[in-house]
Amino acid sequence: GGLDDMDDVAPDAMAQVSKKQAKKNQDHQKMAEKQRARAISSHNREESKLANCWFCMDSERISKHLIISLGNKAYLTLPKKGRLTDGHCLIVPIPHTPACTMMEEEVWDEMNNFRKCLIQMFYKQGREVVFMETVMQLKRGIHTFIECIPLPSDFDMDPAIYFKKA
Repeated sequence: GGLDDMDDVAPDAMAQVSKKQAKKNQDHQKMAEKQRARAISSHNREESKLANCWFCMDSERISKHLIISLGNKAYLTLPKKGRLTDGHCLIVPIPHTPACTMMEEEVWDEMNNFRKCLIQMFYKQGREVVFMETVMQLKRGIHTFIECIPLPSDFDMDPAIYFKKA
């Protein structure tokens, strides 16, 4: 009687547990596949962004002929288009970085060394320098750079009036 009834219940209960476990495994597998697909998509977007970047060294779009000086972590280049004054140049981090506040300290240090050298060079020419970084569309992760715009030292302008510090 009693034990025979248990034999009938056990296979049904085991089958239900087995079905639940199979469903759970299937759901877990689907979730893992979605995560993998998202990771691949994210990687492909990032690769495309770097391949099309005007400032990344490995990009086909970089204008290497405009590079003036190449450091270990940053480089100095002429603008691809739209020079504002004679001597207008860009200080660019070599690693693809969307903003100076997001870069590694050694990259920032090398960019500051470029700034110091440019200040000295333009001072000897009787010019002052305005440096500015414009960060647009931070979420898109566009490669940042610092513009160096030399001005005559007698130029009557207070840059602080025109530029907002971030």
